[in-house]
Amino acid sequence: MFNYSSEYTVKGFNISETKNGNKMGKLQLEDVNSKEVLNCILWGEAVDNHDPRVFRTGNTVRIVEGEYKEQFKNVNIRELELLAEASIGFEPEHREKLFNNIIGVIDGFKDEELKKAVLAIIFENLELFKITPAAKSMHHNYVGGLMQHIWECIEFALAVLPQFKKNCG
Repeated sequence: MFNYSSEYTVKGFNISETKNGNKMGKLQLEDVNSKEVLNCILWGEAVDNHDPRVFRTGNTVRIVEGEYKEQFKNVNIRELELLAEASIGFEPEHREKLFNNIIGVIDGFKDEELKKAVLAIIFENLELFKITPAAKSMHHNYVGGLMQHIWECIEFALAVLPQFKKNCG
């Protein structure tokens, strides 16, 4: 259930069209305190009446007007208030740290051909690589998001690798 006094973090937002041609915004919010996730819908004018920045992933918002729809297990939102804007990306220093971490892992590749190919792709697209989001919405959609996503995947792979080696071989 939602609460008008709660603050929520925007986890994702996308706009689509229903079969009937109506504009529908799907918004996922997470309660800052309880971490409860709310699936929300905004119809036509409710989407159009908001500054698009309010829907940016990471922003903190408050529901001003809306109602919980038990049948659909979502909140039909008519009005949101933007409380705090999230950073739209990492500072250059953080991006450089992520870049160096990724390059350090690639430099450790034993397969020289693979290492050479991956480094070539990265350095041919260096500026884009450092600033590109991982996705248009929902997932690491900010400056440096692709590198953040890659680094998180590397960390996960390094964490589970010992288990694979232990169990497979």
